[in-house]
Amino acid sequence: MKPDPFGVVVRASCLPKVSLEEFQKAAPYIADEWRCTRVSVSPDKPGHVLIRGVRVDPLITKTSHTPTG
Repeated sequence: MKPDPFGVVVRASCLPKVSLEEFQKAAPYIADEWRCTRVSVSPDKPGHVLIRGVRVDPLITKTSHTPTG
């Protein structure tokens, strides 16, 4: 488990009969439990998945930019 500026990144090992598809089906429930805006699940390496929980959506967050040029 590793935090990042917008949420959390988790690498998980798959158990027998618990595959990528099972994690993807559980993504909405994981999002509710972790209080995330969304959760995505993708393959990381054989037998492992990468779970990305986004708490603050970077596309809807206001930013400010001061031109320097």
